[in-house]
Amino acid sequence: MKPDEDSPREGEPIPRELSLREIRFSKFYAELAIGSRAYELAGYPDCANPSAKAAKLLRKPRIKAYIKEIRDRAKAQADVDPGFVLLALKNIVSADRRLLYNEDGSLKPVHEWPAHVAETIESIETTESALGAHTKKIKIGSRLQALSMMAKLMGMLDKKEEKAEQTEEKYVIELPAKEPIQAPAAS
Repeated sequence: MKPDEDSPREGEPIPRELSLREIRFSKFYAELAIGSRAYELAGYPDCANPSAKAAKLLRKPRIKAYIKEIRDRAKAQADVDPGFVLLALKNIVSADRRLLYNEDGSLKPVHEWPAHVAETIESIETTESALGAHTKKIKIGSRLQALSMMAKLMGMLDKKEEKAEQTEEKYVIELPAKEPIQAPAAS
């Protein structure tokens, strides 16, 4: 989004009771999720603490509702839902990387890779030496990161933390109060 995009796009509902700057702030915040930056890009005057000003705007129910509406619309347009995300992560976790290679250990041409394995590729780098030899580096999505993200999306990590808190035993040792030491009686 460019800072000069003032008004809502054609077909977008114009939120009632929001100023032009509030609309712009909401759009930038929905995209960036950085309050101070959205505050500046929306055209608000310079101030000592734009984060605090942004936080104040984000507490307004109308602005919260408009940001949610913008994000919901973007999510619907992207056609991405939790099931899609979980499936993509599952592919990273379960993809058999051996399917990228021929029986002799050489890398298959890209067009021969199975789609479910090709989808897990983050990047491919091909370099050519002075002698004409080619080197290919393939970066594949991390299984550990994918498992961690899946666990978070499915709420598994929160449950583990809750269980750990519930089963945590606390021991309190109470020591008897010290009695004052009395000096021996003088004889």
